[in-house]
Amino acid sequence: YEFVSGVIFITIYLILTDNIISLNIENYLSLNYLYIFILGSVCTAYAFIASVYLLKFITPYSVVLTYNLEPIYGILLALLFFGDNEKMSFQFYIGLFLILSSVLINMYVKKTLNKG
Repeated sequence: YEFVSGVIFITIYLILTDNIISLNIENYLSLNYLYIFILGSVCTAYAFIASVYLLKFITPYSVVLTYNLEPIYGILLALLFFGDNEKMSFQFYIGLFLILSSVLINMYVKKTLNKG
């Protein structure tokens, strides 16, 4: 429902702003649609279904922490692929520190509660 409503609202926006004509749909290869399907089904749908299944074994807080780490994974992969062309600001490192600190504090608290 989220994806369908997103497509509907974006289509309405493009129609109202007359930008839908500037989309050259003919220029897209049909192979791109296969890649979009793979990204949508495997990388999105399967990951969501797997995360719901994992909620049986781990806490929702741990799942949310892993979601918060996704931008960091993406930026670190960008550094890996693009090298020095991908520059990180000081605010990025502050955010990285805060998110990783929350993950480490969560792990520490869980270990101390399980021991006691």
